Amino acid sequence: MELFAKITDSFSIEGRGLVVTIEFISQTLKVRVGDKARLKTPDGRTSETNIRGVEFGCGPNSRGITAFLLSPETTKADVPQDTEVWLFPEEQAPRPGPQ
Repeated sequence: MELFAKITDSFSIEGRGLVVTIEFISQTLKVRVGDKARLKTPDGRTSETNIRGVEFGCGPNSRGITAFLLSPETTKADVPQDTEVWLFPEEQAPRPGPQ
């Protein structure tokens, strides 16, 4: 696993899931819909989730991805500010099938 980002904020969209905004740690890792991620909170708790959506920033101050959608099971309480987002290497993260 590699550290990708830290969560700066989050909010829920009913029926869709949790949206998190991020601060980049890695400028080289890429994230895609379906990627598996491990979340590590500042107090050391960990959980796993899937990336369900990716939002790209626009404008002169944008650095690419600025937010993504996590699975509906992930709540705001699960990801306080400064929670780390770790991505699994592709060979360790099987893509989920149709649901």
